[in-house]
Amino acid sequence: DLVAAVQYLKSRSEVNPLKIGVYGHSQGGWVAPLAATMSNDIKFLVVSCGGGISIKKQILYANRTELKNKGFTESEIEEMVAFASPFYDYLGTGLHYENASKLYNEHKNKSWFVYIKSLGFGETIPRPESLSHPVFDFFRAIQYDPMITEKSLTIPTLVMLGEKDVIVPSVLVETAWKTSFDGKNNLTTKIISNEDHYDFVRSDGNVVYKESFKKPLMEWLK
Repeated sequence: DLVAAVQYLKSRSEVNPLKIGVYGHSQGGWVAPLAATMSNDIKFLVVSCGGGISIKKQILYANRTELKNKGFTESEIEEMVAFASPFYDYLGTGLHYENASKLYNEHKNKSWFVYIKSLGFGETIPRPESLSHPVFDFFRAIQYDPMITEKSLTIPTLVMLGEKDVIVPSVLVETAWKTSFDGKNNLTTKIISNEDHYDFVRSDGNVVYKESFKKPLMEWLK
């Protein structure tokens, strides 16, 4: 869809076809780089608050934050994440059912397991044959690791991250982007002080782009 949007822009007489770029926010931080590897018409890339690390790593980071906000202890959170990582792999691949079932039964009476049940899971683990249902598409999607895609990027790329983002681990994401580009000089990263996950605010019924993101973006574009 994003590549198709670029093709449409290219058809417009008021658009310079040599200066078309794409901007991906949050989950768009995985989509926009992928589109950029699929179309030579995308000449630059901007990502805010996303990309870099695998989807599963980002989801587990968000899980940690949510459990912390619910009052769980650090040891409970770490135990939950240690369980969730292979559990999510099973739900996305259908592999290692016996091991996944054993882990599920060992942990389902833990205090933090109410979080797993809040996602719609019951007393037993879904069997492999049921995992083709669209309800499990999410777990198939989070197996995607964007670093291979990012390593192949050759266009100028700007990545902006929020210092206080509780959904995306900004320092880890910045490091992953830099690792993917491996010293290539077409990557610029910036962690924006005191900013959260959102590059916009709602004001008087309108969605307004934040000045804190606008300034580095405009400087980079110019």
